[in-house]
Amino acid sequence: MFAAWLTLLAAAEAAEGAPTSPFDVNFGLFVWTWLVFGALFLVLKKYAWPAILGATEEREQKIAAQLAETERLNLEARAAAETATRAAADARASAQSLLAEARSSAEK
Repeated sequence: MFAAWLTLLAAAEAAEGAPTSPFDVNFGLFVWTWLVFGALFLVLKKYAWPAILGATEEREQKIAAQLAETERLNLEARAAAETATRAAADARASAQSLLAEARSSAEK
């Protein structure tokens, strides 16, 4: 039953002039496909490409600015951490000297 249906469908397509194989070359379709592709390519090249390129360059500049800002903030954070470490060391030294003074006062 299914084979008969496929045979009738193939006969109907052959009668309409449709290709009987997907590998048949239809030069009219080939030419129109290239014409439409070329026209679409030219339209996109003229209108879409500059917008896409502009957006890409803008994004690239934004990312570069963000990287520069990140590097600056990273250097500031390292400097602040170094300052905090130095302040903590000074506080320990001051605390040790106060403890030493307190011990010497207590011994006297």
